[in-house]
Amino acid sequence: MVLFFMNSFEKKEQNLNQLIDKLNSLSLSYSQPTYELEKLRTEKNELTNQKAEIEKKNEELMREHKYLKDKKKKKKEKNKKKK
Repeated sequence: MVLFFMNSFEKKEQNLNQLIDKLNSLSLSYSQPTYELEKLRTEKNELTNQKAEIEKKNEELMREHKYLKDKKKKKKEKNKKKK
C-alpha cells in the first residue's frame, strides 16, 4: 500500500515537472501570470515533502519488518534446538 502512494506521488511529481516545463516555455513566448507558476511550484514542493515523509515511514516499516522477521526466525531455531 505504501508503494502505491509512493508511485502515485512520483507520477504526480513527474506530471507537475512536465507542466512547469511547459509553462516555462510558454512564458517565454507569451506573458503568463506568475502566480500560476508559483502555485504549481508550491504544489510540487508539497508533494515532494509528502513523498519524503512517506519514504521515511516506509523505511521505518521495512526496518521493523526485518527486525520482526529475524526475531521470528531466531525463535523458531531456538524451539527446534529444544526439541
